[in-house]
Amino acid sequence: IYTSVRTESGTETDPAEKYDIRSSQKRFAGKSISLADGLGGMIKDEYNAEVLIRNLPLPLLNSVSAPALMLEVPKTVFQDSETKTRLSETLLRGIAAYAGR
Repeated sequence: IYTSVRTESGTETDPAEKYDIRSSQKRFAGKSISLADGLGGMIKDEYNAEVLIRNLPLPLLNSVSAPALMLEVPKTVFQDSETKTRLSETLLRGIAAYAGR
């Protein structure tokens, strides 16, 4: 699971930074990490697998004005319909749990 490398800041020191698309994730970095931790925990529990959470300086993640992450899944997961469905349901439960906080 990848999250933005941006750190959360309560206030922008430069007024222009508030509207800079490259800084959009700053306000949501903590929430993105919380979402990644929650999903990672659910995947660990469901699959008894190691889940790595890392920061990635990806412009797509940095520019999102909401909690954001990128999930990398082995190709083999998508070759088996049952496993693909199970992972999808796990991710939906994780997102619902995060949204219900």
